[in-house]
Amino acid sequence: MIGQAIQTSLPNARGGITSVLFRGQSLPVLLAASFAMGTALTMAMLPLSVILGGGSFWDFPAGTVPGGIVDMAQTVIAYRYYAAAPWMLPLLQIPNLVPPNGTNLLWLDAVPLLCLAGRLAFEAGGAPVNLIGFFLFLCFALPGAVMTAVFWAAGQRGLFCALAAAALANSMPFFLFEWGHVALCAQLLIIGALLLYVLSQQRPADMRITFSWTALLLVTLLTSNYLFVMVGGFWFAALLQIALDRRVTSARLAAKALAGVVPVVCVAIATGILTPDLRYGGTDQFGGFSMNLGSPFVPQMSGVLPPFQTYWIGMRSQVFDYVGLGVLFILAVAMPVLARWARSRARSHIALIGVLTGFFLFALSNRITLGSHTLLEIPLPETVAHWLGAFRASGRFFWPVGYAAAAVGTLAILQSFRPRAALVILTIASMLQVADSAPQRRAIAASTSGAVTAVIDRQQVSGAMAQSFGIIIFPTTGCVDDWVGAGRAQLSQAQGLEARRVLQATVELQMLASIRNLPINSALTDRLPVDCAAETAERLRTLRPGVGYFYLTGFIPGADQLDGHSADKVCRLLGGLRHCLLPADNDGRHGGL
Repeated sequence: MIGQAIQTSLPNARGGITSVLFRGQSLPVLLAASFAMGTALTMAMLPLSVILGGGSFWDFPAGTVPGGIVDMAQTVIAYRYYAAAPWMLPLLQIPNLVPPNGTNLLWLDAVPLLCLAGRLAFEAGGAPVNLIGFFLFLCFALPGAVMTAVFWAAGQRGLFCALAAAALANSMPFFLFEWGHVALCAQLLIIGALLLYVLSQQRPADMRITFSWTALLLVTLLTSNYLFVMVGGFWFAALLQIALDRRVTSARLAAKALAGVVPVVCVAIATGILTPDLRYGGTDQFGGFSMNLGSPFVPQMSGVLPPFQTYWIGMRSQVFDYVGLGVLFILAVAMPVLARWARSRARSHIALIGVLTGFFLFALSNRITLGSHTLLEIPLPETVAHWLGAFRASGRFFWPVGYAAAAVGTLAILQSFRPRAALVILTIASMLQVADSAPQRRAIAASTSGAVTAVIDRQQVSGAMAQSFGIIIFPTTGCVDDWVGAGRAQLSQAQGLEARRVLQATVELQMLASIRNLPINSALTDRLPVDCAAETAERLRTLRPGVGYFYLTGFIPGADQLDGHSADKVCRLLGGLRHCLLPADNDGRHGGL
């Protein structure tokens, strides 16, 4: 209705600014224009010091995800430890995080590809280089450029298309909301998969596109397991559609499939991503971080509608999947066109429609909710629910649907409306989208003003660590999570705050230990098994010489644990924690970890 009104109220434009904006341009020109807009939007959020990896922010960075105060710090810890680690197999192993076995980057949500780049930069220059800020800059500045390439591949090559792509893709509220989850900020990979899907359908026999798929799958594998499954879904849909249409021979189709599968499996084995430890990947939390049925469509945390500025539909644990007023406006205007397309073109993309439908249903999980109401709950066998819990935040699987809907809706308007009408519609949509996502941008900017307030005396603790060969903390991060998770419902407000303090303290200790690459018994991961009973027993053993012990919950080691040393000589209080250090042997030997 809105589209028809705009279409009929505007004369057909054959010149002027409309002609300039819709005139075909080369892909480099369009990419430059969209990247320039993406850069401007990103620089309004991220200070240059953050992008360059300096400033106080990186002392203990935090994002804006509720309850996610430690997520970005987790990435920094893994990045530092991996940069200083020796080369070994599997390639992503970090021996100094929970020795003697160490920890794989897979379990730390730390963007393995970024950590590999950081290690190479460290080895080339001989000094640590923080590339995380630059990685985040690219994540926030490039989505519009990749969406521009999607439009270009679909035949829309005007300058205005590039500007609209940048405004829409760089301002997806659910994308900006993930600030703090570094790996999940790389959602441009999803749009890249959409681009390759379009190219695959246009040139199904072109092996260059096949190798591009291989490269994208490998990059995504070394970025995020969530994003890898999403990108893999587009890859599978592209292959399946080619098979259904019988557009290539069976031999070539098999070659295209193997070109994707074989390199991915080889890299997964070499890096330790594909390992027997994957049996620990499941959780019992499937459905807890699902998508509320109204989340994509109901304005939330809106910068345009004042009544919705602080509104959040459903439970706070559910994933924020709002697409923005601009995208909603586009879909409303394009609905009649999309309905005609569905009738005439659905069969040509039935594989992708099937994959996206599967993602949408998985995002809802087996417990479908609308607002605060549960509409349907489908019982699942315990084993099935556990393995589905490997992707416990199932609500994130709406993202491919959101990007595809934005792209298809925009293309419907560009292809079905006169240029001037399309100009008006998409200008309104772009302005709505940028304005509606303003609260997320402000939250990101506010979070980068400095480091999270310390709960330990970082200067004193750093000095104490300088005298140690390794670090042991009690409780470890895993046992703090185990304690809180087991009795979360029974915790008082004061106990909850104390648990939060202890959790942050464990991560601050890991941050400080990572600067010196000191072996430490704690890593921020909730997937590997945690034996808190064994940890309690370890806390009662004799202290190892040369190893710094940090006790966060008031525990005092007994005299029998101090190997004959006086407690006032080897133990002291450092703010809210107790530190003990037995001297190393005269010949320099120490207890090690």
